[in-house]
Amino acid sequence: MSRLLSSLIICCLIFTSFDVDGQCSMTAPASPQAFGTNTSSGVVGWSNLSGTDVSDNSYAQVSALILGNDSYWLLATDFNFGLPATTVICGVEVAMEKRASGLFQNVQDVGVQLVVNGNLTGENKAIAGTWPTTDTYFTHGGAADLWGEALTVADVNAANFGVGIQVDLSGFTVLPSAFIDHIQITIHYTSTLPIELGQFTASNSEPTSTIINWTTKSELNNDYFILEHSENGSNWEFVADIKAVGNSSIDQYYEYEDLRRSDANYYRLSQVDYDGTLTILEKTKVMQNATIETRVFPNPAKNECVLQTAEDATLVEVINADGTLVDQIIPLANETVIDVSSYKAGVYFLRIQQFNGMIETVKFVKID
Repeated sequence: MSRLLSSLIICCLIFTSFDVDGQCSMTAPASPQAFGTNTSSGVVGWSNLSGTDVSDNSYAQVSALILGNDSYWLLATDFNFGLPATTVICGVEVAMEKRASGLFQNVQDVGVQLVVNGNLTGENKAIAGTWPTTDTYFTHGGAADLWGEALTVADVNAANFGVGIQVDLSGFTVLPSAFIDHIQITIHYTSTLPIELGQFTASNSEPTSTIINWTTKSELNNDYFILEHSENGSNWEFVADIKAVGNSSIDQYYEYEDLRRSDANYYRLSQVDYDGTLTILEKTKVMQNATIETRVFPNPAKNECVLQTAEDATLVEVINADGTLVDQIIPLANETVIDVSSYKAGVYFLRIQQFNGMIETVKFVKID
């Protein structure tokens, strides 16, 4: 196959949608950097093993004189994926560019298997049928196919991960030859975030301090949180680190009291993994005197209350004192009526998401 046509095919593969069924993404197709053979079965050896690194008509080849036999396994490894440690593997898709020649040739796959930790393993993805006489890509595996293996991100990132192929040169044929011009692997994957954050709110519920609450829906290898404070939303100073649960699949609740009050408090929450990786999660804003820019009235409220905002808002979330999301409201301009008649009596927070990306929180009380 020509280099131009090969490049066009590769570009088409790379820019295919990176979303599979709304769940898994995929890497760009990768080519091997290392090559070898496995002689545990078969009798015929391959030549020019590195010919499979790019589609350029420089082939890995195996041939027989007449009435041939099975080949050795051709191994292609070291695809250099470099996926993050939080990656979960969804599937492995192998593309091989093949052709065959010979009088009455009947070249076929014997086996196509993954190479994991340097060993041939998993389900055989051989495709039945005689190879064509012109260069043709064949796909083995797929987006949701793990080849019968419990593959980890460490497995696919390893230099000794790849694929092996064995071919059948037997049958009533003269000078049968198998050619492989290119091998590629695409990994389909999803990323598991260290935590799934629920709510992050801050309120002046105490006369001389600010109470910061947040919840997590799940946690993975979560060592601790870092809480920071800013008076302008740009320059941040450390407030505290808060030990995390670590690993959890149920809601977890956290609270911290910051012994300071100013005209405007901004808070930022970050998370640190056991391996030291830091992820900034969210920032929020609390007005010390909400009536200056934002207010809710009447407060306390029985049946309905009115939220007035100086900044245009995109979403208002109603959160109870436990950090549970109670309601979501699309605000109407700068004044929104909120029906609270069905809410239970207690303290609530309105978490206001503004067009500028900032989040403001105000408190109100529901009474019966």
